[in-house]
Amino acid sequence: MRLALLLLALTTPAIAEPRWCNVTDFGKTLIYPPIARAAHVTGLVSLRVTYERTGNVITVETINGPIMLVNAATEQIKQSTIGTDAPGSDPCESLFIINYELDDGKLPPLTPTPNVPGMFRGTVRAYVLVLSDPAFTITRKRHWYSFNPSPPAAK
Repeated sequence: MRLALLLLALTTPAIAEPRWCNVTDFGKTLIYPPIARAAHVTGLVSLRVTYERTGNVITVETINGPIMLVNAATEQIKQSTIGTDAPGSDPCESLFIINYELDDGKLPPLTPTPNVPGMFRGTVRAYVLVLSDPAFTITRKRHWYSFNPSPPAAK
């Protein structure tokens, strides 16, 4: 009986937990969402991404960030393939920290960030988008009725 319980305890299925893996290749360029550019929304977005060893994204969990930028980053990451150098076939997990900045011409040039194990860090920079009304133009006034100045034909 003890042997049977010991065998049962040893043969229970193990569920693989994601492990922290290095991101070696992120095959997609992140794009600043146009609506966030127009609203001048900037900030730091933090996401926890779980993906298969083959690079397919399983889940993206939000940690912090402006909702407009979080939604855009989540959708873009879900559609991408993530490369890693981790051995084995267990799922991987990485922390993505993305800094969204609007460039008004006064920002310093981007410097490469050092690789940190288990973390992908990047900056998305875009020029300020200004929406304004179109310029006023003067045109001839148009009438909704038609006017025919010629007299009726005589009989």
